[in-house]
Amino acid sequence: KLARVADVGMIVTFAMLVYVHFHGHGAQGAERWIKIGPVQIQPSEFAKVFLVLYLAKCLAQRPRIAQDPLR
Repeated sequence: KLARVADVGMIVTFAMLVYVHFHGHGAQGAERWIKIGPVQIQPSEFAKVFLVLYLAKCLAQRPRIAQDPLR
């Protein structure tokens, strides 16, 4: 179940990171926030979680890479 979430999460997170690069909202001197109504979110926090899930999915699909990464 998490493998499906990882794919969609990476796509959505990447889109949010691109959006914040061009249209980011400033908070405490940093232009890294997306303002949605009264809520502000920081896409990099989502990126951390979904990157770990996505890499775990990739390594689970190719166990030889996890055992010998130089091969």
